[in-house]
Amino acid sequence: MRALLVCVLMLATGVASADTLATCQAQKQTDDAVQLCVETARLHSTNQLRKQSAATRAAVRAKAQSGESQGLLHDYRRLEARHVRERNSLCRKQETPLERDACIADMNEAHGAQLSRLMQ
Repeated sequence: MRALLVCVLMLATGVASADTLATCQAQKQTDDAVQLCVETARLHSTNQLRKQSAATRAAVRAKAQSGESQGLLHDYRRLEARHVRERNSLCRKQETPLERDACIADMNEAHGAQLSRLMQ
């Protein structure tokens, strides 16, 4: 089951890693504009993920303290650690800084979606 999850995430990341870059390239004409678009997307996704992680962490802790869901805190921590590990591993393999920034943006958005599913 875990191997299947990793494969699905890697496939989604492979598809998603081209998404931010492709979107910015389709919208912008110059290389500088594409670079600015990708950097903005990375910063936006990082800030959104930071806010969502804090909200999710607070909700998970509240549920764990109330005794409602003991394993949820463990699942959250495992999900966060896996995100950082996979983001670093996959994005480091990108050839250019622009591709790395796009990869980070896409991985952050994918992780945000995972956090949303965790809380459902």
